[in-house]
Amino acid sequence: MARRTEAGWILAQHADRDPEFQRQALELLMAAVDAGEAPAWQLAYLTDRCRVAAGQPQVYGTQYDSDGFADNLRPYPIEDPEGLDARRAAVELEPHAEYDRRMRSS
Repeated sequence: MARRTEAGWILAQHADRDPEFQRQALELLMAAVDAGEAPAWQLAYLTDRCRVAAGQPQVYGTQYDSDGFADNLRPYPIEDPEGLDARRAAVELEPHAEYDRRMRSS
């Protein structure tokens, strides 16, 4: 089951040209996470992707923007930055500082 949900998540996560599809996938993924059929970190990534596309601050700090140079890589705006690491921990993501280091070293 995990492989199927991950494949669906990857498709939705990268369907930036079809925001309606992403929003529908987000609804389905919420139900799957609630039912224990998908991991919460997938929901975190897709939530942020949908919010960034809608011009809203992200919740989990998973989405970054760049002008093509690693030195200019930065997260899109984050809602309630003080509570970020607690929200990330709740969905089994590492602290944002660690994620940020990993993103910048890629």
